[in-house]
Amino acid sequence: MLIGYLVKQVQAEFKVKMDGVLSRYDLTASSYAALFHLEAGEHDEMSNADLAREAWVTPQTMHRISTRLAEDGFIEEASREGRAVKYRITEQGLEKFQAADDEVKRLEAAMLAGLDEGDVEKLREGLRVCMVNLEGFDA
Repeated sequence: MLIGYLVKQVQAEFKVKMDGVLSRYDLTASSYAALFHLEAGEHDEMSNADLAREAWVTPQTMHRISTRLAEDGFIEEASREGRAVKYRITEQGLEKFQAADDEVKRLEAAMLAGLDEGDVEKLREGLRVCMVNLEGFDA
């Protein structure tokens, strides 16, 4: 079996399970990704476009996600430049993210069961190399 196909199968199954876990927190994988990048990102504030890129969704989809997250009190407007809004995570959003993140980490641990730390690190590094190789591939 092609490794690329196997990676896609793992990603698809992980997303299904992740959506199930996150539904308990009234989050989706994309809304979790937005909170993740606002909490753990290099910047305290991120624009809708930046969040969309990080979550692999369109800016329109992220607009709907960020609107809902703001309505729920999980993110708030931090600054505005013209029409561009930058968001930051709220204390309530941080609490929601941390609870959901614990469950996502539990899911990842279940996925990696049977692999020792060395295997996990080799897998992580191998996937990073694959990503760099693909970024440099001219289709």
